[in-house]
Amino acid sequence: MTALRQLVFVPLCVLLALSAGCGGKAVQPAIPSGAELIGGTSRQKIIGYIATEPGTAYIVDVQTGKPVFTATLQVRDQLVFHFAKDMVFYNGELIRNGGFDPQRTYRLYFVKS
Repeated sequence: MTALRQLVFVPLCVLLALSAGCGGKAVQPAIPSGAELIGGTSRQKIIGYIATEPGTAYIVDVQTGKPVFTATLQVRDQLVFHFAKDMVFYNGELIRNGGFDPQRTYRLYFVKS
């Protein structure tokens, strides 16, 4: 029985290790392909964007690769992510206050409609 366990257990561990990949790999954002990176790092405290065509803006948590905020934009709409104040403004109006982790890094992407 021990030989059978080793025969099954060792290849299973190798398979799991290979499928998990390296811990240093970048997480791919869960946003549509063709997304344009507007900006964002832990050092950049304000990220702004003025839409030149209709589309969707995504604020993505770099560590998880998942969007934490989305907004549909039309031509000339403005979106400002003020990381230092933990706020998001849409055309000058505060639309989100709080909820961003200061220990995380965020990026702003835009996807054309």
